[in-house]
Amino acid sequence: AIMIVLLIIVGMVAYTTPSTAAPMGKYAASAFGNGFVEGYNTVDTLASFAFCIIALGAMKRIHFASEKEHVASVWMAGAAVAVLMGGLYLGLALLGNHFPIPQSVYEDASVNLGAYVLSQTSFQIFGTVGMAFLAVMVTLTCFTTTVGLIAAVSTFFAEEFPVLSYKKYVTLICLVSLVLANLGLNQIIQVTLPLLLFVYPIAISVVMLTIINKFVGLSKLGMRCTVTAAGLVSAIDIVAQFFHLDGAAALIQGLPLGDSGLGWLVPVLICLALSLVLPGKISGESALDESL
Repeated sequence: AIMIVLLIIVGMVAYTTPSTAAPMGKYAASAFGNGFVEGYNTVDTLASFAFCIIALGAMKRIHFASEKEHVASVWMAGAAVAVLMGGLYLGLALLGNHFPIPQSVYEDASVNLGAYVLSQTSFQIFGTVGMAFLAVMVTLTCFTTTVGLIAAVSTFFAEEFPVLSYKKYVTLICLVSLVLANLGLNQIIQVTLPLLLFVYPIAISVVMLTIINKFVGLSKLGMRCTVTAAGLVSAIDIVAQFFHLDGAAALIQGLPLGDSGLGWLVPVLICLALSLVLPGKISGESALDESL
């Protein structure tokens, strides 16, 4: 993380003027929507579910003075991570906004713009040493995430499907990941995008429900409708994008923000609002698990 912050700071000093180039391609139609959807590829929200298993397990081994102190520590840790990660991504966004990208790069579908900005910024600021710097930065950043995910996923499968031991699940996941990693970034994104388009809106809905339900009671029926709406609209959107069915495409385009890839958002917010007024309200830490 320190290396990424250093690159952002030096890059902002080197490129002080925002790019004047007009958005091209899909970004011309909806820069925010496409940027938001491409953020799914970071898998940060999904990874956070896995990391919570490790983090909460570690915190349970800490002897807090009281339950209140335990809960406060969890909230403080979560808030700190949210602020720091938000600042990091904001810095990367500003760096991308200031870095000049040639039109030929925009038009080349094989180029990943995020990877291009990072690699070219490192090269132009630090030269060939910058490329080594970037390699070390990406390796360290991805290594910590990878270790956490492998540990969390292996723990889950070892507990739920004890056909294999924890170590065997770790070995299997590492081998499968090694094969998939060599497909290349664009190919990995192409393969995983349909799954992410379906899972991410559901995950975001669950996060919103969890946070709100900590403060107010929500209807069990309303919570189920919220998650169902997220999954249903996302499934229709995937059918429209990858199977090119006109009926599905027309339905998605008829939704608010449908042309931005965020057609699920308004239906989810409506169902979330209904959760506040429908009968059968429940609240507490297990409320969401109970309702879903």
